[in-house]
Amino acid sequence: MQRLFVFLLVILAACSRSTPTTPMSGMDHSTMPMAHGNQPYDALFIDSMIVHHEGAVTMARQALQESQRAEIRQLAEGLSQPRKPRLPR
Repeated sequence: MQRLFVFLLVILAACSRSTPTTPMSGMDHSTMPMAHGNQPYDALFIDSMIVHHEGAVTMARQALQESQRAEIRQLAEGLSQPRKPRLPR
């Protein structure tokens, strides 16, 4: 259920045309420069994912402050917690 909710949030955010001053501006995928210039695609993908996840953390923090629903707050708590890196450094 949580994965479905996160998926729906991402889809809604990606389809939005929000301005950079909104809490969801980091989720606007139309501003992510993919596959152009001299930079390899992999580097562009990683840079875009950083922006994407920073937006998710921002949204989670806002949900913790403003949401009245227990399931939203629970999801936001899980998203706002520090995580161990998945990729070797």
